[in-house]
Amino acid sequence: MSCWKVVMKEVSLMSLVNSGLKDVFGIGEKNLLSYIETLDLNDQETKEQLVKYARSVATDKLTAVAGSPLPGTGLLQNIYTGDTGEYYGQNLSHLRQPNNMEYYNNLANIKNAPNLVDIFFEKTTPEAEGLTKTSLRPSQGYPFYNEGENVYGLKDYIDISPMYNNYQYLDYLDKKLSTLNPGEGTVVDKPNYNMSVDLGESNWSLGLDLQGNPYLAVADIWDFGGSTGTFGSVMDKLGKPINFYERFYLNE
Repeated sequence: MSCWKVVMKEVSLMSLVNSGLKDVFGIGEKNLLSYIETLDLNDQETKEQLVKYARSVATDKLTAVAGSPLPGTGLLQNIYTGDTGEYYGQNLSHLRQPNNMEYYNNLANIKNAPNLVDIFFEKTTPEAEGLTKTSLRPSQGYPFYNEGENVYGLKDYIDISPMYNNYQYLDYLDKKLSTLNPGEGTVVDKPNYNMSVDLGESNWSLGLDLQGNPYLAVADIWDFGGSTGTFGSVMDKLGKPINFYERFYLNE
């Protein structure tokens, strides 16, 4: 029986790799996603095995930079051995130049990024990685995962002070603020900022709270949905997105 199980695991891995490579090289459509959908993701052993392979891909440096798996020898080796790569959800510039990460984060007075990949795959909890829940929500609503049951703040990981050197942007915010009433908000362009996390396509807004205090806010759902092709769809079947929201008050 044990030999039969080993063979089945090997066949599953070969099917994953083969269907994934077909996607990369454009042979057919959604090969990997179609294969995943034939498996029972409610079976704990199957899910854990898939997550193990998925973490190897998700943490690969070249995959993180490109937004899609690149079948280099390092990636394929990690998939077969179950090892993980260098990416864990940090700013991609820090991924490219890891020796500079501590210096720039300390300069901006922000913390190093938590392990978002392991949170996503439920290998650890947001709280264990230092994230803190926030009760704040976007005034105009936002399509958070799971209706925003759990949302985490970002103040420890983002520094917006570079924004104050951009007088054109500050004038832009002033004009936007003049159109708002307390409790209202509006979408704005991204400011100049430092961050230790990789937010990808985050959403920035400007608002007034109910007391009339102005704030700049960022909202994001951390997942692989913005990745190229069906890679993101496959990853999102195996993990749970992380909701983020933070307000930076402009009169502090």
